[in-house]
Amino acid sequence: MKIYKTPGVYVEEISTLPPSVAEVSTAIPAFFGYTDKGPPIARIESLLEFTASFGGAKPTGFVASTATDPATGLPAVTSIDTAGPAQSPAPDRLLYYAVSHYFANGGGPCHILSLGDYSQAVAKADFLDALDRLALEDEPTLIVLTDAVLLKSADYFEVVQKALAQCAQLQDRFVILDVPGGDVGTFRNGVGTDYLSYAAAYHPYLRTSLNYVYDEKAIQVKISDAQAAPTVREASFPAGANSLIVSFTGADSATPKVQIVAADPVQDAAFAITAAKPTLVISNAGGKTAKQIFDKWAAFKAANAASGFDLRIAGDGSANVAPTPAGDGADLAKVGGGPAGPQTLADLRLTDTARYNQVKSALSGQRVTLPPSAAMAGIFARVDRDRPVGDAGRERGRLGGGRTWPRQGRHWRQ
Repeated sequence: MKIYKTPGVYVEEISTLPPSVAEVSTAIPAFFGYTDKGPPIARIESLLEFTASFGGAKPTGFVASTATDPATGLPAVTSIDTAGPAQSPAPDRLLYYAVSHYFANGGGPCHILSLGDYSQAVAKADFLDALDRLALEDEPTLIVLTDAVLLKSADYFEVVQKALAQCAQLQDRFVILDVPGGDVGTFRNGVGTDYLSYAAAYHPYLRTSLNYVYDEKAIQVKISDAQAAPTVREASFPAGANSLIVSFTGADSATPKVQIVAADPVQDAAFAITAAKPTLVISNAGGKTAKQIFDKWAAFKAANAASGFDLRIAGDGSANVAPTPAGDGADLAKVGGGPAGPQTLADLRLTDTARYNQVKSALSGQRVTLPPSAAMAGIFARVDRDRPVGDAGRERGRLGGGRTWPRQGRHWRQ
């Protein structure tokens, strides 16, 4: 209290209220999306905290086509695409990359609303439930729907309209929207007309500097100029031990057959080959063992073209060979060779180091494409942090194209 030295009447004004504008953060985003693990909602301040609480990104699959470079004789990558029918340039779960992009653009503290793990399908109900949880939180001032762009169009706009209604009801938050797929016309028709002063939409998608997270076992590698090994097919007569094994080596499309005919058991086994079908006919096989037929085959093969057929015996070849049923012969089953099956990057790590390194290099050049909302949230947060609170509000209004104001208490004031 002041000390007055002379008599008189004095008026004292005692301040009982805080300053009209409190210096609090006005750009605290809440991100919605699917995570590897984690609680339904948490506050984080760095990407390191995000990975500790929610895990990493969902690995993206790729298909890499390779061929030998005629100039160098070394393998080279001719094309690389994300796996899946759409071959979309964006990952099929966005939240990890979006949060990383947010911090890279100056973002600070934020809230994460995990809608479930990566095994779950993207569902509208998950977003609506998470918006109900967010309504109970006082600190977030920006809503970033992130993985909602993966929803069907009608479901996306239903989620957007609920977020706008929440902003209008609470009057302390703002929505940063994306234009799914870059379809501006559909966005304008679907977003509605209610509460649009509480949102800003940004377009187009951004090709970021972020690299994809991938699993080498999920990277398919095609070798376009690989020479397919001949297909090997076999059958045993009879099935079991000490039998005669007939094999055929040739094109993968070939359907070789074997006919075993009893004919004259007194005569030595005889052979005839029809290459066009291809078919091997073994005559005079009645009462003979696998070893007896194999011995005659060696002499036949020395004087005639085998056309891909060959014989060998299992064990001592003592089993009697029975004729095949009447018809065009018995089929041989594929046991090896043929076109190489799908290979993964992990398969090549030790067997084809040059190709492995070329694919790895190509993958390092792939950049994640993201909706722009996370980057804009980072810019909002950086402006809010680096400028006085009044300037931050005005700057956000300029960037967002909507009306936003410095925060006082729980409400925005005009």
